[in-house]
Amino acid sequence: MARIVCLILLLTTLPLSAFAGPVDDINKAVNWIDRKDCESAKKILLPMAESEEVTDTQKAYVYHLLSICADRAQDALRYSKRATELDPKNSDALKRYTDICISQQNYTEAIASSTKLLDLVPASAEAFGLRGIAYRETGQLDKAIEDFTAAINIDGGIGINYARRGIAYFKKNDLDKALADFKQAQDSRLPPSARGECYYYIAKIAHTKRDFRNAETNYLSAKQFLADKQKLEEADIMLSKIHSITEWQ
Repeated sequence: MARIVCLILLLTTLPLSAFAGPVDDINKAVNWIDRKDCESAKKILLPMAESEEVTDTQKAYVYHLLSICADRAQDALRYSKRATELDPKNSDALKRYTDICISQQNYTEAIASSTKLLDLVPASAEAFGLRGIAYRETGQLDKAIEDFTAAINIDGGIGINYARRGIAYFKKNDLDKALADFKQAQDSRLPPSARGECYYYIAKIAHTKRDFRNAETNYLSAKQFLADKQKLEEADIMLSKIHSITEWQ
């Protein structure tokens, strides 16, 4: 992503000679980031953020890169927000800001920023997916389902949006649609944590339907992949309850 940022910078409509210094410095910072050396990158980027020789558009990329290098969550949020203020049409900065807002559970701001991103890139499956998460986590389940469906219609190969929509259906107690989405998601490539979420919710659906054998199998599978400690603890509790029930049968 960082290299794409530099490519956009180099394609600026103004003469490259006017920005040779800042562009070269940004490219150097990107190289440090690519090498996982954010401290060296920050030594280049922090002075640029204060320099009068750097345009607002370029500073937006500087702050965007600083948000990637930030050690603290509040710094990442502050830098990312500043990037969107300096260049409201920077889709990379908007996406980054939306990601951070969601990770910090600032869902109202995430809805606003992802909506701005969709104004810039109307066919962005990723933006629809992110806004869907924010809608879902604020209880706006119908809007969430609409956004996840839009994301799937744009790019059905992104299996995680089936998983995300499945959770929304589950929260609406539409268990059959939820189950269909989780199974569809499992047929695609998913990050381990998302795969664990699918197993977890499939287990909960099976448990609700008193299909204890299926519930047990999926809770055990979920434990191999889940990153959420609370859900891991709940899986253990549910397994204990299932064992208690089945012992009496």
